[in-house]
Amino acid sequence: MELVPGVSSAIAVPGLAGIPLTYRNVSQSFAVITGHCREGTNDAWDRYAAVDTLVILMGVKNRQTIARALIAAGRPSRESVAFIYRGTLDEEQTVESTLAEVAAGKVLVRNPAVLVIGEVVNLRRLLRPSAT
Repeated sequence: MELVPGVSSAIAVPGLAGIPLTYRNVSQSFAVITGHCREGTNDAWDRYAAVDTLVILMGVKNRQTIARALIAAGRPSRESVAFIYRGTLDEEQTVESTLAEVAAGKVLVRNPAVLVIGEVVNLRRLLRPSAT
C-alpha cells in the first residue's frame, strides 16, 4: 500500500472504481461525511439531502439508519448507491443497490467500505464497462 499525501480515499476509491464524484449534467457537488458519529448524537442527515453526490466514510454499520434518514429528508428511495469494499486492493468489490434496499436491510456488505450515493453511481457501467 502506498500513502500519497493529499489524495483522500473519499475521492480516490470511487474514482478508481469508475464512479466520478462530479460529472457534467449529472452531479455538480459532493460532500464527504462520516457515517460513524459519537454515541447519543442525532445526525442531521437532512442537511445533505440537496447535495448531488454523497460519499460516506465509516458508514457500513449505520447504513440502514443513514438510508432511512436520507429518504425521510427527501432523497429518492430508488436512488443508486455503491459500497466499495477494500477499494484499491486486489480484493476490491463494488456492491450496487438503491437507498430503499439499504434502508430495508437487504444489502450485505462488510467493512471497510466507502459508500457513494447519487446518480453518478450509474456512470460506473458506462465509464468502466468491465465493472461487475
